[in-house]
Parts: sequence; C-alpha cells; structure tokens
Amino acid sequence: MLSNSIILLILSLQSACLAHVHHHSTRKIHGQNWYHASDHNVHQLFGRQASSTNSKAEVFPKVGSKEWKALFPAPFETLTKDAAKPAWIDALNEVKAQGLIPTNVPIGKFNETSGYPEYNGGQLDPKGDVVCSASYFCRGPD
Repeated sequence: MLSNSIILLILSLQSACLAHVHHHSTRKIHGQNWYHASDHNVHQLFGRQASSTNSKAEVFPKVGSKEWKALFPAPFETLTKDAAKPAWIDALNEVKAQGLIPTNVPIGKFNETSGYPEYNGGQLDPKGDVVCSASYFCRGPD
C-alpha cells in the first residue's frame, strides 16, 4: 500500500515538473499590449457605443432595430467603396502606400473532396512558407 502511494507521488511530481519544462514565446507585433491606446486612430475607425467612460463614441440606435441594421452591410453582400466609411478607405490607402498590404496573396479554393482549401490548383504546399494555412494547422515562425 505504501509502495503504491510512493509510486503515485513520484509520478505526479514528475508530471508537474515536466509540464513546465518547455519555453513560452509570444508574438508582440504591436508592442507590449494586446490593445491600442485610447488615442489610437483605430477607435475613430471602429467606434463603440457611448458609455460613462467613453462619452466621445458614436451613439447607435437600439440593437436589432431597422436603424441599427442599416448601419451594416447586408449579410453576404460585398462592401462597395461607396458604402464604406471614408475614414476606412483613407486608412486602407495609407497602409497600401506604406507597402503594408501584400498584393501577391494566393487565393484558396475549397476542395470538396478533402474539405480543405487548396492553393494554385494544389501546386502550393499549404504548410509551406508561401501559404502556411491554419486549415492545415500550419504555424509561422514566432
């Protein structure tokens, strides 16, 4: 009975020690925080409802009302340049001019047989450097 308890204790200690041997790495693209500071222009592009802490935000109509629905594109409708907020178009043009929007992205096409997207008619490796598709559980370098 005592030997079983000792074995169990050793195994549980071993599991606890091995669980924390690996190293953690995270991507910090935008600095130290996962959110943008309150004075960042993203808050102007994607406003939220006014609250006691954010009195400068847009005030939206009642959620679900006709007026509220009119603020958004219809489901599955392609957003046109005329329907987009001018600030959105300006922000897009700014990052395009800075070269931050890739122009040579391979477009995936759904393969009904496999149930996964394929790229360039199946000629591109979905786990490779060019595509690295999350559908295939590919993860880029940290």
